Amino acid sequence: MKIFWYEIRKTADASIKWLSYSGANFGNMGLIPDTTFSLFFSMYRKCSDLRRVVNEIMQTTAKKGYQVTDGDWVVEDTAILEYLEYEGGFQALKKNIIRDLCVAGSCYLLKLKGSWTGKPLWLQRLDPRTMTVFVNEYGEVLKYEQRARGKVKEYKADEIKHCYQELDPDNEATGLSPLEGLITDVLADTEAGLTNYYFFKNSAVPWHLVVLDEGMTQEEQNNAVKQLKTMFGGGWKNKHKLGAISWIKDIKKLQESMADMQYEVLRRFTTERVCAGYGVPKIILGYTDGVNYTNAETQYKKYIENTILPREVEIANWLNEIIAEEKISKAWNSIKILSDHIDNYISAVDTVIKQMQYWLITVNEAREELGYEQFVWMEEADKPLISKSLDLLSDVWLSDITPINGNT
Repeated sequence: MKIFWYEIRKTADASIKWLSYSGANFGNMGLIPDTTFSLFFSMYRKCSDLRRVVNEIMQTTAKKGYQVTDGDWVVEDTAILEYLEYEGGFQALKKNIIRDLCVAGSCYLLKLKGSWTGKPLWLQRLDPRTMTVFVNEYGEVLKYEQRARGKVKEYKADEIKHCYQELDPDNEATGLSPLEGLITDVLADTEAGLTNYYFFKNSAVPWHLVVLDEGMTQEEQNNAVKQLKTMFGGGWKNKHKLGAISWIKDIKKLQESMADMQYEVLRRFTTERVCAGYGVPKIILGYTDGVNYTNAETQYKKYIENTILPREVEIANWLNEIIAEEKISKAWNSIKILSDHIDNYISAVDTVIKQMQYWLITVNEAREELGYEQFVWMEEADKPLISKSLDLLSDVWLSDITPINGNT
């Protein structure tokens, strides 16, 4: 039975009741156009702003890579490195995860193992357009099904790592794409671009219209046109020449109407909507209108803190969960994304100074927070300190001023 493009099935095992969600349509059902994974990826190909936003997130996130740690120290774990660097490496894996999350809202990673040894090999990204999630009445995943090129393949629940940032409220078996709320704007941008294109392509209005005397023969008309081309043709150097031809009765200057180009305003609005929907400031894409040095720096920091750093944490958590589930590391090591996008040293120093001034931390605690060795030989470094900054005006004396000359 199908309801709103979803097919509801029953398992052959009568002891288990479960629902499966299948079909391309999901979310905001009944609206036109239907939001499908195929439509989302099609718009990703066609909309330049959307593709640039996603690519900026891909390039910025974890651009310095990662390191393996045991919780406190950086360690060399060959098993983890081989697992994440297999077939294209960590950077390719990271880009696939981000693109699927930004476009489809879900990323499916298949945990591949050796056919004979059963040893974990690497992670393979599966196209979300081909995936169907089967869940029970409690929302627990029972299996995954992939349909591609007329073939169907089933995967157990523990064979797939389903990554998502937010579940679709209309179908909580899959993730919610950011494009769900932007698809009409992106489609409008495509149509606006086509409108501007055909405005010029179909324009056949001449720049000037020459009106000749009535009664001229066809030969005389041809001669008049030939003289005009000879006298005033040849580009800008003949633009300001003065000419007089007796056969010409009038010259009308025609101007094309640019009313149709008002769609440019709509395109700018679409850019702002896409950037806001993905948390990427326009300045990151190269749009500098209304941007100066001060707010550009602020916007970049906000972009790193609110968009990039949370994604790096999510990717590290997903990969560490896989590493733990597959028992990749015998020592239970994990990875940590290298996130040195912004130099926060000066800000960190100012923060610990204020904390010391208000009795919140000691000197040694401040040094530890900044990564310096503690003063074990100085007893005062472990005691709270406070600075004296206010004095009575009557207690403040002016310094003596040495006269510059005898008359001063």
